[in-house]
Amino acid sequence: RDFLSTLKVALACLDTSQMPLPPAHFAAGQAIYHALTRAPPSGSKLGLGSKDDKELAVAGRKALELAKVSEPGSWCQACEGMLQYLTKPSLNPTRQPVRLW
Repeated sequence: RDFLSTLKVALACLDTSQMPLPPAHFAAGQAIYHALTRAPPSGSKLGLGSKDDKELAVAGRKALELAKVSEPGSWCQACEGMLQYLTKPSLNPTRQPVRLW
């Protein structure tokens, strides 16, 4: 799974739209979550050890929060798990499934 490509597509959607796009926010936040939780913990740009990784986590949290507020009916326990991880990253995250909106 190529989560970084998914993130690029979601961000492109957000850049070209004048209106809120909860599915694009969700896709961006989810892609960041999966990229961060699947990367090796050391020696990787996506291991939460670098400033860039922490900034990505903040961006992912904000994207998921926007999706949650905009589409509360689509929100689920797995979505909340991703949001919680990006809010307070842990060394051993609970793996959440990839979801489609």
